[in-house]
Amino acid sequence: MTNPKIQTCSIRLGTVLGDSKGLMDVFVLSKFIKQALNDEPITIIGSNQEFDLIDIEDVCDALIRLIKLPANQLETCYNLSSKRSYSILEFENQAIDAVKRIKGECRTIITVDPQDIHLKYRLDSSKLYKALNWEPKVSLLETIDGLVNYYMNQ
Repeated sequence: MTNPKIQTCSIRLGTVLGDSKGLMDVFVLSKFIKQALNDEPITIIGSNQEFDLIDIEDVCDALIRLIKLPANQLETCYNLSSKRSYSILEFENQAIDAVKRIKGECRTIITVDPQDIHLKYRLDSSKLYKALNWEPKVSLLETIDGLVNYYMNQ
């Protein structure tokens, strides 16, 4: 039996990243940054993979706005992620650039294993953006810079 006074909805999150102590570094971007900071080689298996991600700050902002939304305006399900997807090569290049910019150097060697992997991971979050009259604010570059600084200071 459902309670007519309680309105619920489900939120499907994209990959969440950010420079926060509680986040687990399981995503490839975090691994690239750690390898670049330690001047370890990076091997990319397949270069046709695309992912989207969203910074933890944007997730918190969107969820707070969603909680404040009147119950009669809620849909049953929303996706919450970035406005675009990025290739695995973009992640690797931006991670190395950020380490060079912040640390001052990076001697990481990149190897691309050209396996035929065509993974495209993308959530369409336009319904949530419209409901909240909102879009993510934190750029990929800001997220990467935050992660580099976070891992350097651990």
